[in-house]
Amino acid sequence: MRKNQAPSPKIRRRVVLRLSSLGDVILSTSGLQSLPAGETVDWVTSREFQDLLTGHPRIERVWPFDRRGGIRGWLELLQGLWAESYTEVVDLHGSLRTRLARWVFLAWSLRDGRPAPRWTRINKGRLRRWGQYWFKRFFPKKWLPTPWVRVFSRALAGTPEGHPDLSHLVAEGAAQFRGSGLTLPSSPYLCVMPATRWPAKEWPPERFAAWLSGRAEAVVVLGTASDAGSLRLAELLAQEGRPHLNAVGRLKLPQTAAVLAGARAFVGGDTGLAHLAEAVGAPAWVLYGPTVPAMGFGPWRGESRAAGMDLWCRPCGKDGRFCYRPLRRYLCMKELTPETVEGAIGATPPPGGGA
Repeated sequence: MRKNQAPSPKIRRRVVLRLSSLGDVILSTSGLQSLPAGETVDWVTSREFQDLLTGHPRIERVWPFDRRGGIRGWLELLQGLWAESYTEVVDLHGSLRTRLARWVFLAWSLRDGRPAPRWTRINKGRLRRWGQYWFKRFFPKKWLPTPWVRVFSRALAGTPEGHPDLSHLVAEGAAQFRGSGLTLPSSPYLCVMPATRWPAKEWPPERFAAWLSGRAEAVVVLGTASDAGSLRLAELLAQEGRPHLNAVGRLKLPQTAAVLAGARAFVGGDTGLAHLAEAVGAPAWVLYGPTVPAMGFGPWRGESRAAGMDLWCRPCGKDGRFCYRPLRRYLCMKELTPETVEGAIGATPPPGGGA
């Protein structure tokens, strides 16, 4: 088993495994632009992210996996992969499901009397990340986690220099958006999304609205139909009479990519849309609570920025579930002020990104 090893020039057919989540799938495309001229790969991802990768000039085929199918559905998909006789599997996920795939392929190679595909997987650097959680600002900088864009790019293309590029989504997404009945602001606009999957990573919509009151740009509010924070922000903007486009729950991923590509910046928490914005050419102004850019997920574009409070307890994990504060939980986001956010936007780029 080889970790982060450059692909052999003799390898002709490769399939990449990266099933979820949104931000990780986006970051894992980092090495595609660094592949040798004319080389493509196939890709396995969860069905909800299929539209992100379909049409990418370096991806020949996207294999969608419906996670509701469970182990049976996974084995059926593996049978299809096995029939394609891939010479290498690049495991950019490292989950129990993808590890099972390796052992299944080894068993089938014995059954069918042909070689199993070479297996390349990433090193997740768990010791470095846990060391950072425990020792925080005292953790030596030379031991900080490697930015994920470099990890993924090195595993796929043999070079750490790649970055995500999903610009292929923009033209199709713009065409879809024109048929949506929505109209983008004619003036420069910010795409904002306060909602996140994890409560600890969400900046309160009231503070978001207060910060936006001091900005001159128009506003496009993004999110899914179930994102309470985004719905609340749109409600507050409407109450204030602030011109905005409420796109919550009304856009598919390609449409969202097109909207982000035309924005002055994306503003929101440490979520997948921040990575999508950078992948289509827009800066990301990311609001950090339990996480920090130096964990490896930081923005990499030079115009991107990071804002967060200087607290002894940061970072505490990937999602803030294990907050160290028994009484004032999630203080890192609840007490983040509009003034701090505004000051960070004009600051130097954050450390720990992919650049």
